[in-house]
Amino acid sequence: MATVSSADGQVKLLDKFISENTKAGRSEEMGRIKEIRDELQKLMKDAYGANDALLKITEVEFKDLVREADGLQNKIKETNMGGHTLAHTMKNMYERFGSWFGITRSLMAVVRMFKQMVGHVREVDAGMTELRKVTDETAATYARFLEGTMVRAQKLGATLADTVNASADKRKIVPLCSNT
Repeated sequence: MATVSSADGQVKLLDKFISENTKAGRSEEMGRIKEIRDELQKLMKDAYGANDALLKITEVEFKDLVREADGLQNKIKETNMGGHTLAHTMKNMYERFGSWFGITRSLMAVVRMFKQMVGHVREVDAGMTELRKVTDETAATYARFLEGTMVRAQKLGATLADTVNASADKRKIVPLCSNT
């Protein structure tokens, strides 16, 4: 009698062959290989149900099944039906490189964020430059102004650059109104 462990090993080999040769998936040979695998699995299930380490086939019958499966595998390889389909190959490539795609995407998000941050700093700097053009204050006064503006911008839900520019525009207009 053939053992469950030898059948289990053969089933694993057949599963591996089936998964590595998707191109032959619909061929008669692959169909028969799957039938042999299913037959071995059924015999193993029956043996497990009986708490037995032996299959209900003889060693000779088991070896005949193994020989038949080996012959079918060789035929698939000889006729160039082995290997993966294009879809399976693409799926494997995506799985392999999908993580790189995620890493690259998150890295680009960080780079984009830094570029936006530099743009915001330039906008604030331009606003402060405009404010300096229309006022004559000390560096400490500008620093206090910027701190206060940050708080106001948060309260208003506006950007710091917009708030600084609005203050500079107000300073331009106020002296004009007081001269009239």
